[in-house]
Amino acid sequence: MSHSHRGALSAIGAALALLAPAVAAARGEAPVAYIDPGAGSFLLQALVAMLAGALVAIKVYWNKLKGWLGLPVDADDDAERGSSPPPDA
Repeated sequence: MSHSHRGALSAIGAALALLAPAVAAARGEAPVAYIDPGAGSFLLQALVAMLAGALVAIKVYWNKLKGWLGLPVDADDDAERGSSPPPDA
């Protein structure tokens, strides 16, 4: 089996794994599942990581975000980051 077929099959498998509980819930069937205690810790870790990533992205793109929102962009932000013009040689 080629690599492209394996990727497509894993995508189909992932879609089915996500779709099956939704179909069962729509049919009114009672869910029968076991979620081990580590799953809650994993979900909490994923939420904290997403929050940290979002905060870093906002920090990196703050001036672009302000410009997109129509707020005045600070010209001094470049100087604060230490990006000054190169010295004359």
